[in-house]
Amino acid sequence: MQRPVKPPALVSGSQIAVVSPASPAEPAPLELGLRELARLGYRVRRGPNTPAPEGYFAGSTEQRLAELEAALADPESRAVFCARGGYGSNYLLERLNTLAARPKVVLGYSDITSLQIFLWQKLGWVTFHGPMGAA
Repeated sequence: MQRPVKPPALVSGSQIAVVSPASPAEPAPLELGLRELARLGYRVRRGPNTPAPEGYFAGSTEQRLAELEAALADPESRAVFCARGGYGSNYLLERLNTLAARPKVVLGYSDITSLQIFLWQKLGWVTFHGPMGAA
């Protein structure tokens, strides 16, 4: 069995990247969630090119993959929080190439569980099942 790789704890001022690898989040609840993270003392970062929803997805497979890879590779972000679950992150896994050298807090549930299992299997990362940006 592989050894668990735990991410460093978040502290006040830590940057959190918020991504949408699955279904699109409703704008109003997501904005409330982002404001709450900022109120708690975190720096919140959304991708510069947040994609427009495409059907059940928060954007095309390519757009969602690019957003997730950028968040995982960003040396400034200590965490990657998912905006919501829903459906679609499983389509990213076979194409996910950019994996950070150091572990990050990855938070989500529902459809995001497939991403969390992938990170455990490939890297041994400990991830967190919990409320997302729009929850």
